[in-house]
Amino acid sequence: MKKIHVIARFKIHSDKRAGFEQLAKDFIPLVRNEPGAELYDWFIDEQNHCTVIETYTDSEAVFAHLVNVGGLLAKLMEISDFSGEVFGNVSPELEKALLDMQVKPVPFFQGL
Repeated sequence: MKKIHVIARFKIHSDKRAGFEQLAKDFIPLVRNEPGAELYDWFIDEQNHCTVIETYTDSEAVFAHLVNVGGLLAKLMEISDFSGEVFGNVSPELEKALLDMQVKPVPFFQGL
């Protein structure tokens, strides 16, 4: 399986929701034209938890995404607490980048 699934979670700092939402709006136009981005959906609940569900064709597409949104992502991480999960067989380069972000990928086992 080459596809990579990502769940990114942000706990928005209590007084920063408006700023978070404003920054978050800048992501969609950037990601819309990324080769290999198949799913990129954002959800925010009443407790200031944001979850982004993402699917990419392969490790190279995820790595390109991280490069593309890196500056904006850094700004979001200043006003929220980040955690994430990555599912799929990632390349060694992507695994290193994820571990630098304190995200350990979970390898694919089986499926349809």
